[in-house]
Amino acid sequence: MSLLPDMLGSEKYKLSWKAVLESLQDPYINRHLVYCVWDLLLEFLVPEASDQDFQKCLLSHLSRNMDKSAV
Repeated sequence: MSLLPDMLGSEKYKLSWKAVLESLQDPYINRHLVYCVWDLLLEFLVPEASDQDFQKCLLSHLSRNMDKSAV
């Protein structure tokens, strides 16, 4: 971990971390970061979720359940 501060120098390293922490205060960036993390987590936990056949099957199943609950 000390490689990066050595490359940037102490002051630039501190400024970089300050910019990172300040950017996390922006609601838009924060929301986007949360969506990206959830997307990666979902892809890791349910790898077949990105498969189109799985998505079609899931949507079909959900729409049938919605039709049954409407009755």
